[in-house]
Amino acid sequence: MKLKFIFFVLIFSFLFIIPKQTYASQYILINKATNQLALFENGKLVKVFPVATGKSPELTPEGIFKIVNKVIKPVYCKLKIPGGSPNNPLGLRWLGIGGVYGIHGTNDPESIGDN
Repeated sequence: MKLKFIFFVLIFSFLFIIPKQTYASQYILINKATNQLALFENGKLVKVFPVATGKSPELTPEGIFKIVNKVIKPVYCKLKIPGGSPNNPLGLRWLGIGGVYGIHGTNDPESIGDN
């Protein structure tokens, strides 16, 4: 199974549903249909990046999340792969959103942008 770059999802349509005053000064939206991550600052689009998301819906949760921790060289606990190892599918950075879910790098750059 090809591990994916992103475990964080919001649908672009939420941009039009959430009142403007509830926006954080910086936030991201992820479109699972197009595998794109959009960065917004003060409600304005700054940049769009290609990303990968989980192959099945339960691998990429949907909702509004806050970053609860940031990890450099995260350990891949499932297979006990040390952080920083070239075969670590999480890459070199992890932005945790709670539980086992997070936004992370990858050791498989070819997976980025796949649908």
